[in-house]
Formats: sequence, structure tokens, C-alpha cells
Amino acid sequence: MKPLCLRKKNSNEMIFDRLEIADNFFSKLFGLLFKPCPEESEGLVFYNCSSIHMFFMRYPIGLLFLDKNGTILKMVNIIKPWRLCACKDGYITIETAPGILDNKPISIGDELEVI
Repeated sequence: MKPLCLRKKNSNEMIFDRLEIADNFFSKLFGLLFKPCPEESEGLVFYNCSSIHMFFMRYPIGLLFLDKNGTILKMVNIIKPWRLCACKDGYITIETAPGILDNKPISIGDELEVI
């Protein structure tokens, strides 16, 4: 399966260019647990997801929460293992490499699209 990309709507500005979708029970349950830490352009996308847990994780990650329209609701640059994180109206959650969201040209309220 070809990796997906995340870009700003109505723009060609890429935010991530190697996204995978957690599309079954096990990929949603385990997320990045048994995978190496993502690189700067990688991430894991969860649909119909407004919270994540970091139980048993070996490294921190970054989180991006979007609503159904792709609007950024919350950005968590670094969340450490053994924590929980949620976003009330979140629908799409993207797990990314830790510490990179502050360096991306995005902010809360921006509209993004997965392509």
C-alpha cells in the first residue's frame, strides 16, 4: 500500500509524506508500540479516535488531533510513555515523531487533508 500524505487544504504544502493508517483492531490497539520511533515525515493515522494511551511505549511521540473536517484542534509536541491524551471533538489522531510539530508550518485552526 502506498503511504499517504498530509498537506494543508488548498495548498501543495506537505506536512507529512509517509503516513500509514491504523485500519484494523490490532493496528489500532498497538499503534506504534512494536515499531521504531517514526522519522520526521512519518506518522500513523487513526480515524474515529479522540484519545490515545501510551501504556508500554518505549519512547515519546507527538500527537495531532483533527476534527471530521481536518481542522487542527490540538497539537501535543511531546507525550511521554505511560500517559493518556484526549481531545474532546477529535476524530482523526495522528501519531508522529516527538518534538517535530513545533517545526512544522501548522497551528491550531489550520485545515489539513490526508491524500
